[in-house]
Amino acid sequence: MELMDKDLIAKYLKYANSVESYAVLFVKKYLSDSEGKWVDILDYEDHRYYYENYLEFKSVECALYDRKLKPVYPPKKNFKSALDYELACRAITWKTASKDIDNQKIKNVKVPVYLLEGVKYNATRGKNYFVDNAPPEIKKLAMNINDRTDPLWDKALQYARKPNYVFKIKQIKQLS
Repeated sequence: MELMDKDLIAKYLKYANSVESYAVLFVKKYLSDSEGKWVDILDYEDHRYYYENYLEFKSVECALYDRKLKPVYPPKKNFKSALDYELACRAITWKTASKDIDNQKIKNVKVPVYLLEGVKYNATRGKNYFVDNAPPEIKKLAMNINDRTDPLWDKALQYARKPNYVFKIKQIKQLS
């Protein structure tokens, strides 16, 4: 890898592990209008049950900018491995996007702003407390779930239905 790229690579790696980078990926995944655009994250709201690295956010507000600048990549032969080359290209793309977005902000370019809202819920909520293959005497305990005096409860919890948390997009709206 070229020496002059090490600082850029370090900055990019720091960004790549940030919540903002996950928010960009979130927008790219769920907002089709973001295709071929630079994404600028204006605000986001996460929640303790939402996992950014799984691209789960309560909400993300973003602006979409046209790609006026194009990244210029060095020759692949300048790198020791394909991984080094890919990392350099990602860093260059990130730097180009940042510069292009900043230039357009300085010129007060009007861009569309979107709000994406997600929701995470337990898909098993409201279903039987115990799994379908639980013995009938265990299933009877579900009739009074708050009475844990029956000695069968020691054995029953192994048949309890596990929660299944699902994330989905609640709504996408264009703000401007």
